[in-house]
Amino acid sequence: MSKLINSKITALIMGSWVTYCIGIGVLSGALFLALMYVFLIADDHLCRQNKKAINDAKLGDSATVND
Repeated sequence: MSKLINSKITALIMGSWVTYCIGIGVLSGALFLALMYVFLIADDHLCRQNKKAINDAKLGDSATVND
């Protein structure tokens, strides 16, 4: 899923569709598509952070403590 969200082709298609919506005057559709794309990117970023945190916890990596 992350490869699809982060692909340049997907960004091109979404950008051209938003441009088309703005061109014909459907601003609500353009804003909806742009916001959905931003939310998908943010969700993908958060999922990656959670997976990294879980993997770090399984491996026993933790912050160093200075005594």
